[in-house]
Amino acid sequence: KEYKQAEEYFQKAFNNIDMPVDLLEYFYARFLFETGQKEKGMEFLSRALEKGEPEAIEFKNLINISK
Repeated sequence: KEYKQAEEYFQKAFNNIDMPVDLLEYFYARFLFETGQKEKGMEFLSRALEKGEPEAIEFKNLINISK
């Protein structure tokens, strides 16, 4: 139930933004990884990396190490 509600909140955030929101893609990517949606998570992590977000870079390095 909590994951479903979190997904709804993320979708509302993506649908209602007029300006870029810092770390939104990063946190959504982390959420997707936690829920086993790694392919979709990589898509959003890539978006966060394109924005140059340090947290995204750190997380990418972390998942590369754990492979």
